[in-house]
Amino acid sequence: LWVSNEEEGELGRVRLDHPEQGLYEKFSMWDRVKAGAIPIDKGVVRDALAMTKLTVDAGNNLWGISPEGVVKLKPDLSGLEIYNELDGLLWLDEELKVITANQLERLSSGELIVGFRKGISIFDPQQLQGSRERPRPYLTSFKVYNNEWKADSSLFYTKRIPLGHKENYFSFEFSAVGYTHPEKYQYQYKLEGVDEDWILAGQRNYAAYTNVPGGDYIFLVKVANSDGIWNEEPAKVRLSVATPWWRQLWFRGGLLLLFFAGAYAFYRYRLGQVQKAERLKSEFEKKVANLELTALRAQMNPHFLFNCLNSIDHYIIKNETRKASEYLNSFSRLIRLILQNSRSNYVNLKDELETLTLYMEMESLRFSHRFDYEVQVQPGLPLNEIEIPPMLIQPYVENAIWHGLMLKTGKGTVRLGVSKENGILKCTIQDDGIGRQKAGELKRPSRSGKKSMGMSITKDRIETINKIYETNTTVKIIDLVDDNGKAAGTKVELMIPV
Repeated sequence: LWVSNEEEGELGRVRLDHPEQGLYEKFSMWDRVKAGAIPIDKGVVRDALAMTKLTVDAGNNLWGISPEGVVKLKPDLSGLEIYNELDGLLWLDEELKVITANQLERLSSGELIVGFRKGISIFDPQQLQGSRERPRPYLTSFKVYNNEWKADSSLFYTKRIPLGHKENYFSFEFSAVGYTHPEKYQYQYKLEGVDEDWILAGQRNYAAYTNVPGGDYIFLVKVANSDGIWNEEPAKVRLSVATPWWRQLWFRGGLLLLFFAGAYAFYRYRLGQVQKAERLKSEFEKKVANLELTALRAQMNPHFLFNCLNSIDHYIIKNETRKASEYLNSFSRLIRLILQNSRSNYVNLKDELETLTLYMEMESLRFSHRFDYEVQVQPGLPLNEIEIPPMLIQPYVENAIWHGLMLKTGKGTVRLGVSKENGILKCTIQDDGIGRQKAGELKRPSRSGKKSMGMSITKDRIETINKIYETNTTVKIIDLVDDNGKAAGTKVELMIPV
């Protein structure tokens, strides 16, 4: 309740100041739920009952006008009474449908006069007796999903209402037994376990709840008479909403047990995978040891070594000592790099490209520059940080030279491209030779055995690496054709996860 006046108030508990002196020193708010007045210092009360045009009767009761009627406030702030058209006042203008009270004064006789738009009301406040009636609340209906609950007459008082877990949308209807202005009764209710405080419903006589979780609850409802005096003894009913099976303790315990069982099974599975990988790795290392000499022989063709030595001898006989020295130095570096890289499972890409470049240079010198070679590396590629198995690309480069370019009429080209995308190193070996089909028809028996052995060993190495390290290194061979559909070379795409 917010009280105000143009003059000093006569009620000792409420102090009023003139508007020009600033904010009121003291406000009082009537708490409808707790049925009491609460003093608030220098506060602003929102959604409260405004009370103006104050006056005091002979009993020191404070009277004032509010939107709900003429209000009487006792000196001890212990009670609030409201009088309106239901009590005989000309409160509501039937024509305008608005409240027109605009003045309240105390006459010398002690009577109070209320001024309205079309008249006045005069009454003796001493003859007005507040209602002492305490109406008794009771429940009239209980519905689930708006369907009436069929129950015996004593269910609301002696039994618990059992509900399934899907019956958690329900409502209550209630009323009160009384005789003094029952149309002015007010209600407040609470569902213990859901509502923390009482909910003021005013004159609304129903309460609805939705999506109530499983559990035990008590619904309570209280009623206040026409003067706002509450009956503190509520009507109550107990009810229980079943907990769905998937939220019950046994089900959650089962889920927890299933989780631990699954985690243990996964642990055992991963342990088995690790042990299996260790076994495969051990087998791989043994296989590598057995294949080292064979791999070295496949990587460095004895015929290539013999021809390189003959080329050096040729330069010496022709007294071309500078060329012989350069060739011998390059040959020595190539042999050293191959032997060095062959001892490791992985080498960085920079060393591997250096070995391949030196190899193509030696082959080009040996065949009097019958072919050109190009090495194209993606800009910004960290060659020192990327590692791949050694001598994995060399057999495909050798195959491009011997079976693609050496049988070609005229000069050819072999291109080596390296790029990386999404964790995959793509190595492309492309030649513009005679193609695989023509090479298969013209190849010499002495070279076919070498080719089969080198490619077979490389294939075995790729398969073993994929098993041990759970990778997916792949090789794709593409036959190139020109616009006329004739063979125009071969392209090999080697995809290595890095």
